[in-house]
Amino acid sequence: FKRSAEGHRQTNNVIGIAEVDANLGVVYERTEQWNEAITRHKESVELFERMGNNRQLWHTYLNYARVLARTDELDLAEEFCQKSKTILNDLGNKRGLAEARRVEGIIATMDSRWNQATRFFNESIELCEDAKDPYGKGETLRELALMYFKHSDLGAARTILERARDSFNEIGANGDVSIINRKISEIQQLKG
Repeated sequence: FKRSAEGHRQTNNVIGIAEVDANLGVVYERTEQWNEAITRHKESVELFERMGNNRQLWHTYLNYARVLARTDELDLAEEFCQKSKTILNDLGNKRGLAEARRVEGIIATMDSRWNQATRFFNESIELCEDAKDPYGKGETLRELALMYFKHSDLGAARTILERARDSFNEIGANGDVSIINRKISEIQQLKG
């Protein structure tokens, strides 16, 4: 990615730079390198906003909001999530709206608003089912399970992780299945 970013910078390919920054932001998020993730997502947001590229901006807003939530910047996370939802409603994008609801659930979870988080996650699951998006459903179920884990309800967390695993198995997302299996093992060890 970094080499690609340099190439885009040398040719002043702004869309390429924004896309690489967005992808790097996700990579840094997955490895919990929060400062780098925030920097990359913020730059991507700024570039897509300058271009007025709403088709990519909504997703970039959600990626940024998700990282902001995980780093306890909840007000700013909600702001970017709402910006994304405005675009998604205009586009009529159900998958995107499902993702926005999932991010709202993450924000509520980080703020210990369990009932609200559960409602957002359930709405996301319904939207994923309407959009026939088993991957999105699996991601939402994983986040719902993590909420129960954070709330110390290990039984519910395990049951929901098994549902997430089923969604990922449905489409052959083996990497996600492996992650779920590790989390289920962790729960089993904690339960003794």
